Parts: sequence; C-alpha cells; structure tokens
Amino acid sequence: MTTRFWRLFWHRLADAAVDERIAFAEDVIEHRHDIDGEAAFSLVEALVDPLRRAGRSEMIDRIIDRIQEAHPDAYAAEAHWMSFWRGENATLRPGADLAAPLATLLEHPDRGIDEFFRLSDRLRYHGRIEELVSATLRALPRIERSREIMDHGKWEYRELLFSLLLERHLGRDLVALGGVHGDHVGELSTVLRRRRLAPALYLEYARRL
Repeated sequence: MTTRFWRLFWHRLADAAVDERIAFAEDVIEHRHDIDGEAAFSLVEALVDPLRRAGRSEMIDRIIDRIQEAHPDAYAAEAHWMSFWRGENATLRPGADLAAPLATLLEHPDRGIDEFFRLSDRLRYHGRIEELVSATLRALPRIERSREIMDHGKWEYRELLFSLLLERHLGRDLVALGGVHGDHVGELSTVLRRRRLAPALYLEYARRL
C-alpha cells in the first residue's frame, strides 16, 4: 500500500472520470496480487459516491463481487463495510435483496455492529422495516452472547429492536398509535428500562405485535 505504484494509482483514480475509475478498479483487481483489506476498502470507498451520482450503483456491487472472488482474504477483512455498501445500494433499488448484506453484517457483530446501526437508519428512512426486523430478531442471541460489544451497544441494539417492532405494528395498523395495545407498549417499555431482555422474550413480543 505504500509503494510508488499505489501512490500513483490513488492519484490517478481521484482525478479520473467515472468510466475511467471503473476501468482502473477492474484492472487493479485483476492484475495486482498485493490487495489487502486496506486497499480493498479504499478502492470501493473511492468509487461509491461518484458511481451513485452517475446512477450506476449496480457497478459498485460488481466491483465488490469481483474483490470477493479474486481477493477473498482482503474481502473478509472488510466484509462488514462491503456489506454496508451493498445494503445501501439495495435501498436505492426497490425490491433489491437486503437479506444477504444484513446477514453478513450481523454474522460477526463484533466487527459490524456500527455499520449495522448506520445501515438501519437508511433502511428505516426508506421504509424497509420488515426486512430489518427479521434480521435484527435473528441476530439478537448473537448480540447478547458477544463479549466484545459493550453494554451500551447491546442496549442500543435492544432499543432499536423495540422501535422497529412498534414501527412494524404501526405500519400494519392505520389507526396508528391507537392501534397499539397499551399493555404491550407498557411491558416493552418496562423491559427497556431494565436494560436486559432474554432473546426468547423479544421473539414472543414480536409475535404479539
């Protein structure tokens, strides 16, 4: 990453038009054998905004796919970021798959929890609540077992899930807040104040909402 080649490459990439950026990226992925996690991250990061502005978010996914195929170790080192960008791209295409990037982000939550929170904000904005609820519920036991995620991170995760369950309910009931059973809201609020909830109990609340 500190060789003369890479210094020149990043300079050329920064000054290139969109099509040139794509060509430079594809060429370096195919022919360089020293791409590590840092290089893979920097390469995709340099492409994300220009390609999205050009309406070519699908090309970002193709570049990520090619990195995964040609440089699996580099991809694995930054899989949480790659999944975050894939998830963002999916929000720009109605009906695009979100299950895979969400599952990858939460497969190793010790590394991907921050990116998951960032992506969840975007998904909520775009109304992709149902997919977010499903992924968040499935990963809850893994979050609870983690020895790397701090207590405040687990608290934030539970609070997010609480909000998502209510949003899902409200989305299904046009009566809005009047459609939420008061006892359910009270029970969930009490649980949140205690800052601890067994995964099985959240699943039970999900079914009741």
